[in-house]
Amino acid sequence: MYRFLIFYLTLGLLVIGVDSRSAVAASYRSPLVDVQWLQVFSAYRCELRQPLGIQGNAGFERQAEAADTFFLRLARGEPLTGSFSVHALPPAWRNTSEGVWLGDLYLDRQSRGKGDVVAQMRKALEQHQRIWLQPSVAMQGVVPVSITLEPMHFKAAVAGWNTCVAELQPGYEQLQRTTIFFPEADAALAPGELRKLNNIAGWLRQDRSITAVYIDGHTDNIGNTADNLQLSRKRAQWVAGYLAEQGVDKQRLLIRWHGEQYPVVANFDATSRDRNRRVTVRLERRVSSP
Repeated sequence: MYRFLIFYLTLGLLVIGVDSRSAVAASYRSPLVDVQWLQVFSAYRCELRQPLGIQGNAGFERQAEAADTFFLRLARGEPLTGSFSVHALPPAWRNTSEGVWLGDLYLDRQSRGKGDVVAQMRKALEQHQRIWLQPSVAMQGVVPVSITLEPMHFKAAVAGWNTCVAELQPGYEQLQRTTIFFPEADAALAPGELRKLNNIAGWLRQDRSITAVYIDGHTDNIGNTADNLQLSRKRAQWVAGYLAEQGVDKQRLLIRWHGEQYPVVANFDATSRDRNRRVTVRLERRVSSP
C-alpha cells in the first residue's frame, strides 16, 4: 500500500517537471522535445543511448557472447549504485499514471546492471512505454532519485541494433583466455577452432596494449610422456605460426608446452581426452601507470 502511494506521488512530481535542481527529487530524463536514441556501433560493441539533457545518458549495451547491459552515465557526481525498482509506464501523451512493475535491477559501481529485467525494459520501450527507475531503498545524498527513459524513436533505432548484434565479434573480455581444442594425431583443426584463432589475430592487430600472448600446449595421456611433451610443443608452435601468418607480431608470442602434465579433467574416456588435447591462448594487457 505505502509502496504504491510513494510510486504515484513521485510519478506526479515527474509529470510536473521536477528536475535535478529540485530539493525534493533528482530526476534524470530527456526533455520530450529532445528525445533521441543514439546508435553507437562497432565490430565489438553495440550501444543504444538516450541523452538525459545535460545530466548524462543512459541506455543498453551488448558485446559478443554476452547479455544486454543497462548503463547510466552521469555528467556530474558519483555513479549511482544499488538496487532500483523498474517500472513500465504508458507514454506521456496517454496522461495516465498506470504502470507495471518489471522487477528490481542492481547497478554496480559503474552504474551498470544486468539480468532478465534489462530485456523486459527493452521490450517495453519497443511497445512505446516509458521506463522509470527508482531506488528500492534510500541512497545517501540522492533521496529520492528517478531515471526515466522515453520510448520515442526507440523502435526505429532497434533495427540498426539488431544488425549490429548479428555481426558482433568477440572483444578482449571474450578473447583474453581462449582454448583451442585439437583432434587426435595430425588431423586438421575444426572450422570453429580456426575461427577462434582468426578472432584473436584480428583483435591483436588493432589492440597494441596487449604486450604478451602466452600460448601453452597440452595433450591427453595417450602415448608416452616424452612424445606427448613434444606433441604439445608442436601444437603450441603451430598456433603461434598461424597467428604470425595473420599479421601478429612474433615478439608478442610466448610459447610454452607441458605435455600431459596439466589435464583439465581426468583422462577417463574419449570425451575427457578431447578436452585435454588443447592449446590455451592468454592475452596480457599492459597496465597503465597511476
